[in-house]
Amino acid sequence: MTQDANNLIWIDLEMTGLDTLNDRII
Repeated sequence: MTQDANNLIWIDLEMTGLDTLNDRII
């Protein structure tokens, strides 16, 4: 995965809500 893709994922996490997405990532 490229750093750009990683950044997009993190932006998505922040926009959607870190709590919910943290559960999905872990």
